[in-house]
Amino acid sequence: MIPLKGGASPARLSIRAPIALIALLALAAAGAAAVFGFALPRSGGAGAAYAYRIEPLSAADQTVRVSLEAAGIAGEQSVRLVALGVDVFDLVAADPQGNRLAHTAGNGLIDIASEGRPDIHIEYSVRLGDSGKHGRAGVLDDRLLAFAGEQAILLPLQAYAADDREVERSLGQVTIAYEVPQDWTAVVPFPAEDGSATRLDGPTFHDLLMLRKSAIAFGRLDKLSIAKGEGFLDVYYPTSPGLPPNGKPDEETMGGLSRLYDFYALLFGFDLPRMSIVMLQPSSQGGDYVFAGAGAQMIGTTFDTHSKRDWELMGHRFFHAFFDWKVTSKLYQAPPSQWLYEGLATYYETASMSALPESLKLRLGTNVGESFSSLYRKYVYMTLKDASLLGFAPMEEDRIADSYGLLEFLHYTKAPLVVRAIEERSFELYGERNRMLQAILEHPTGEELQLSAIVHYALGDETDKFAARYLFGKELLPLWEHTDGGAENPEAVISELNGTEAILASWLREERADYPIDRLGAESLDRLAELAARRQVRFAPEETERKVEAMSPTVYKLLKQYVLRAEVAGVKTDDPELRFKLMNDKTAAEKWEKFLLSVRNDPVGGL
Repeated sequence: MIPLKGGASPARLSIRAPIALIALLALAAAGAAAVFGFALPRSGGAGAAYAYRIEPLSAADQTVRVSLEAAGIAGEQSVRLVALGVDVFDLVAADPQGNRLAHTAGNGLIDIASEGRPDIHIEYSVRLGDSGKHGRAGVLDDRLLAFAGEQAILLPLQAYAADDREVERSLGQVTIAYEVPQDWTAVVPFPAEDGSATRLDGPTFHDLLMLRKSAIAFGRLDKLSIAKGEGFLDVYYPTSPGLPPNGKPDEETMGGLSRLYDFYALLFGFDLPRMSIVMLQPSSQGGDYVFAGAGAQMIGTTFDTHSKRDWELMGHRFFHAFFDWKVTSKLYQAPPSQWLYEGLATYYETASMSALPESLKLRLGTNVGESFSSLYRKYVYMTLKDASLLGFAPMEEDRIADSYGLLEFLHYTKAPLVVRAIEERSFELYGERNRMLQAILEHPTGEELQLSAIVHYALGDETDKFAARYLFGKELLPLWEHTDGGAENPEAVISELNGTEAILASWLREERADYPIDRLGAESLDRLAELAARRQVRFAPEETERKVEAMSPTVYKLLKQYVLRAEVAGVKTDDPELRFKLMNDKTAAEKWEKFLLSVRNDPVGGL
């Protein structure tokens, strides 16, 4: 660390950014410059060198200290570091003589006034372990340090430029040294010769994307390894000298991971040179899951081998690993085409469960057909119930890009069903599976490939009609015949939909704190649906209602109950605030409770 002179004292930075900015940073260079209102700074020649050093600071506080030497940046008036979602504090910047440099933070960027200096030094601290989408973001204790690249490494804005020529002009080299105990095992992306540091010479956008996504881990780790073609599947797990293995995967787990790998190797047509999984213990902070990144080279996560959902998530991450290794196109990394990337991952996540060993499938209770049926029930239920909110078209991804909740619904509920609808029709037309993925893999750089061409390879002459109705239009996806409502368990369906209500609320309360959860139950459900039909209140046109009833009688009855509730409360069903008025308005709630009481007291009456 160099001595620092002058300037304000370091402090915690407020740099939280709107979700839309995450997508905007991945746009093409010209587009990004226009969005941010400035020309991207450029370095002459081979580009600047960014040398990072990361060292543990405090296990108790889950903090690491990062120092950065930025060399060869002459001519730039400022250095802009991207800090989306990173808990950064105590940042200081100086020139080689130790003179402090001013900096500001906002909208996910830290702007350091380099004022034309060729070299500057930056130091900052990062707190790991914040709660995130998949659990605690990284971990530091006396035996382990693990984090995703994007959880600690603040790359310059140029690293997000989708034009590789811009990246090449601006970034000549990125190196990362890790100051950890020498007896700790290192699992790092883009390893230097000694394997314990990261080195990228002449990095591309794709290289830097993989660095951001990848897990980085050090610790007292043992390894189980399975040869895969010319590569290896390595599984690391924590241990300590003199103690029994802590979390060593058993034979069934290794067999399951091996079969998942084989599923994707066959699907993509190649083996990865090396794929590493670091199995992390739950956090000491309440036993939460820890997520430390998932990239093309390595995955770091808590993994409960008895959890069906954890195996599905692992299948999802395997898809991304193979896809990201092969496909360097930026087309899939931002709206309006990111939905296809995540939709494919979630579709194949479900399909990959068929590859697990039979004993594991039996223990987990996996059923690929039922998993798709469950997803379709949730999609139909929520889309018809909250049409004004969730009835958007997939190609409207740009419009909803600043809504975390709507993006989550699109990526992990609607998009995989779009993929399935295309896959099923494509198989009927051509007798082949996976034609969309084939089209992408035949053009991995994305040159001369547009989304329309991918869909056309799967659907041929039916592309325009399908796109008009289901990609740009808002019609319900035609997967009715793939879900048989005659065999459903009403209690199980209600339970899964209650889970969907809770998940959607957790997503949408990011933007609207008063988003209410509808607590679903079976009491008087048949009677209420009958009364709704008698009163001729509808949640959809008659033909659609018949399809919903055949697909899932329980979903049909719940939706009938919902529109009956609206009628009782005197709220129009096309009101964009319907959910809020029915559940948050005291008068509306009292009317419904009074009505329910009358139904209970007169279960066979006409009302």
